[in-house]
Amino acid sequence: MEQKPSEIRYSLAQQCTLAFSRRGLLVGEFTYSWPFHEHALYRPIPALRYNRVEGIVLGFRRLPIEWSSYDRGRIYGQVGYAFSLDDVRYEIGAETRWGRADRNDHFDIKFGGAYRKNTATRDLWKSSWSENTLAAGLFRHDFFDYYEIEGWTAYVVGRLTPYVQFSAGYREDEYRSLKKESSWSLFGGDPFRINPAIDPGTMRSIVVSVEGGSVHAFGYSPEGMAFRLEAEFAEGMGGDFSFTRYLGDLRSYVRLSRDSGLSLRLRTGYADGEVPLQKAFTLGGVGSIRAYPQNVFFGTRMLLVNAEYALYNAGLLDDIFDDMTLFGLFDAGWTNSSGKDSFGFDDVVPAAGFGIALDNRHVRLEMTWPFKNTGTGTEPTLWLRLNPTF
Repeated sequence: MEQKPSEIRYSLAQQCTLAFSRRGLLVGEFTYSWPFHEHALYRPIPALRYNRVEGIVLGFRRLPIEWSSYDRGRIYGQVGYAFSLDDVRYEIGAETRWGRADRNDHFDIKFGGAYRKNTATRDLWKSSWSENTLAAGLFRHDFFDYYEIEGWTAYVVGRLTPYVQFSAGYREDEYRSLKKESSWSLFGGDPFRINPAIDPGTMRSIVVSVEGGSVHAFGYSPEGMAFRLEAEFAEGMGGDFSFTRYLGDLRSYVRLSRDSGLSLRLRTGYADGEVPLQKAFTLGGVGSIRAYPQNVFFGTRMLLVNAEYALYNAGLLDDIFDDMTLFGLFDAGWTNSSGKDSFGFDDVVPAAGFGIALDNRHVRLEMTWPFKNTGTGTEPTLWLRLNPTF
């Protein structure tokens, strides 16, 4: 059967899009192949989740437009009922797109806006919602700290090439503290941490971000690099808070040989002005400096370095356990929690250890030792992870 020219173009565009997706070249997609869980100016939250402030949340959601989608416009959002809060959590948004995936594989732009009353966290870069839900529901480990936001945002997101994306927008939100409301887990464990209070009030800010790079085989033996830069300006915007906040995250994945690789992450943050508690930086625990208590280090200046050396085929063990990876890890972090804004090596908190990963890096056992006694001891920690650290 003879194809029309438009059908041929459409088929070729589909093949190109699929090829980019398999190689991990489309920046900003909502898939496991991109290392950042934060996307542009929105942070998608699943409608099925469990944590210590909401308890069980049941609902449904629809994601914003992905670059590989053929939609020109979309209504997106999430609605769910939080049983421990006895409250409905929701977000409703809309996007319209300049281009179409079957006609434009490079530059594209979309405009959107949303209104929400929902639970939020600044810790999404440390874990994923799904891993956090399983850890909380099974073993009473909740890696995130939470607060409530209610308000609206308007934004523009542009893809300059398949490797670079920018976004800019305005946010106006009311911030409220949330308390620990749930204590249940299937297998018990230590009690949940308290959920720290924030500075309540109205926040008006302009947020801009740039992210990009290219990562191949992120789920198994990653190769490439990715970066994310974000700035938030609340000074002079008329809200209850006046501050500026900058965040940078650079990740590099280097294949040293057919069966080995080195992964590196450098993350830094700087905030100035009347910085509310919810806009400060936290380090410690899963996703940052392993072997220390979760989010124990706090400040308006932050620097974090993570390194992992991996052996992707672990000799005889790989014949027993499919896709097994052995890795050594090193973490080091610093905040100005000591009261000194200037960086000092004496204030750096290091840790190191090793681990085993199955199922393409996603099922991991990590044993880590702290190198400094910060008042919490020097005993090692053992974590079962369902998510790569970075």
